[in-house]
Amino acid sequence: MRLVKIGLANVNATVGAVRSNVDRCLEIAHAMAADDMTVAVYPEQVVGGYAPEDLVQWRGFVDSQRRELRRFASETAGLTTVFALGL
Repeated sequence: MRLVKIGLANVNATVGAVRSNVDRCLEIAHAMAADDMTVAVYPEQVVGGYAPEDLVQWRGFVDSQRRELRRFASETAGLTTVFALGL
């Protein structure tokens, strides 16, 4: 039977700082993959920061979150860990 290791990421995300939030998530992702985590779970709204309040009404904010999520997916595609991010 295969051992399943679940990692819980504790990210102090900044509201609206999507790029630096994802940069931090990527650092943690590589560390968890190096520790052979099977699944890594991040907090809700980790990409955009919590609580985004009125920012969600700005198309640019929403688009930047999607762009950064794609960047995260691209940069972790070669890792064996499955990642769940809050967007």
